[in-house]
Amino acid sequence: MIRYDVHSLTSAPEASRPLLAALQQNLGLVPNLAASMAESPALLDGFVRLRGIQSQGTFTPAEVQVLSLTNAYENRCSYCMALH
Repeated sequence: MIRYDVHSLTSAPEASRPLLAALQQNLGLVPNLAASMAESPALLDGFVRLRGIQSQGTFTPAEVQVLSLTNAYENRCSYCMALH
């Protein structure tokens, strides 16, 4: 099994730090999934952008979470399930 570092605002690569800080401000915490994605600033940027796109749609926040949790379950993503 591959292990990924769960970064903090101080241990993350420089390009990931503003993205993690934005999540911290928006959510009140940095989800472990995002903290692991921080190893790749491009991946983390895509995650943050996707969250922004979801918030502009017609689904309620609860509906977005239900859809995200269903997707996480179907893909057997334990990190994702913990996030949602």
